[in-house]
Amino acid sequence: MPFSLRILNCSYNELTGLPPFPDSLINLDISYNEFKSLPQLPPSLATFICTGNPLYELPALPSSLQILTCASTSLTALPPLPSTLQELYCQNNDIILLPELPASLTDLNCSNNYVVRMPALPDSLISLDCSYNRLETLAVLPHSLQLMIVIHNRLIVLPQLPESLRFLNCSSNRLTALPALPDALDSLYCHTNELEILPTLPNGLQELGYNGNPLATLPVLPASLINLNNDPFAGGATAPLQLIQSIEYWFPLSQRAEMLTRFESIASEENADIFSGFLNRLRHRYREPQYEGFRSQVKECLIRLVDNPELRERLFMCAYESTQTCDDRISLTWNMMRVAEMVFTVEQEGHEGNLPEMVDIARQVFRIEMLTDIATRKIQQIQRIHNTFDEDLEVMLGLQTQLRDTLCLTHVAPDMYFFRFSQLTEIDVKTAERQVRIAENRQFESWLNNWEPWQMLLKRIDPLWYEKAMDEKYAFVNGPDFQNRLDEKFQLHQVPPEIRDDTSHILGKIVIAEKTQEIFANQTRKILEAKEQSSLLEPTWTE
Repeated sequence: MPFSLRILNCSYNELTGLPPFPDSLINLDISYNEFKSLPQLPPSLATFICTGNPLYELPALPSSLQILTCASTSLTALPPLPSTLQELYCQNNDIILLPELPASLTDLNCSNNYVVRMPALPDSLISLDCSYNRLETLAVLPHSLQLMIVIHNRLIVLPQLPESLRFLNCSSNRLTALPALPDALDSLYCHTNELEILPTLPNGLQELGYNGNPLATLPVLPASLINLNNDPFAGGATAPLQLIQSIEYWFPLSQRAEMLTRFESIASEENADIFSGFLNRLRHRYREPQYEGFRSQVKECLIRLVDNPELRERLFMCAYESTQTCDDRISLTWNMMRVAEMVFTVEQEGHEGNLPEMVDIARQVFRIEMLTDIATRKIQQIQRIHNTFDEDLEVMLGLQTQLRDTLCLTHVAPDMYFFRFSQLTEIDVKTAERQVRIAENRQFESWLNNWEPWQMLLKRIDPLWYEKAMDEKYAFVNGPDFQNRLDEKFQLHQVPPEIRDDTSHILGKIVIAEKTQEIFANQTRKILEAKEQSSLLEPTWTE
């Protein structure tokens, strides 16, 4: 291996051995191979992923390591953990005892092992999953903990819950009572225990599951409750708020009366009730002070909806996706709405005076489309290994939120709850970022000229030219030149005659896209040059 190598990903092969690693290596992914032992790890390593190998032990871990993923191996123990470690994923092994946890650890998944006792949990811990073990007690919980999953253990009692906790699943234990629930808690699942009573429920609780307990009575259910026992329409869950009620939460008192009056007639439109439910969940999901900027974006979007029936129709339809009971679904649905809004903006409101803004919007849509394609390939890759993988939305949303800042995706939701379920590694995220940047530098202009909203902008600027351009395109598709170019594609890709009918649809779309680029490229550049804005098409990223 070259001495300058910094990233190595040789996952999903059948490798049984490796040469010595260079000291320069920072990120290493050797998952899903046949390694039974490993060479010494380099001293500068920050991320190490060895999931899906028949390993019985790990080498000494370097002092620089920040992320360790060693799931689904044959490990019975872990080596001492470095003080720099932030994330540890060691699920699906044969571990009985965990080593001392470093003070820097934020994420720990040790589920599906044989752990009988948890070590002291560091104050920095945010996410803990120790499901499917043999725990009878838990250590004191850190004040920073937000997510705790302890399904299928032997717990009789839980320790005091920290005020920061937002998600708790303690199903399938032997609990006879629960401690006081923190006000921040969004989701509580305590199925299949021995509970006879539940504590007072937090005012902001959205999800509650308690089936399989000998409960004599229930506490007062909060108005915020959306899902009860995995059924959003089960008895006890409150009816969704009317659109008017959902709208008022987003506006200060000084604007509220005016906005409610303007939305009054909209409340009876088709799918308004579904959109209302979406807004209610979005409000609960992003209610903390750090999301003030994001809430301002939502408010601006709502103001815009009042006077745009077509945009309302598009966004109300998007809200259908959010009816599934998952907070990350809410965030992904919001991102879908913003894409629909961006498409509408360029299609209906683009003109010669706002070209920089329109091109910026187009670039964001391009990046999101690229990330969707990358996520789809990642999902297919995971499904080849795990046939039951059903966390598609976490992969989609994971790439969008992780790359929100680096790819300047200003319209998407700021974060997500369950990134850890996406199976995305740091290497996956960095690779996706690099792929999007390279693709945008090389393909954006062609994509832009094939993008229908941009074509509508060009039509608005020069209707006569657009009519001639479409005549030229239709003449090409229905004339001999199309078949000639298609035949060239068959020869280029060495397509046998017997399967050309099956491949003509795919290659034909490529031929049409290339012709569309030829037709629209000159007009795009002509308009930008007239405004001295040709630089808008220059590569944005340094490769």
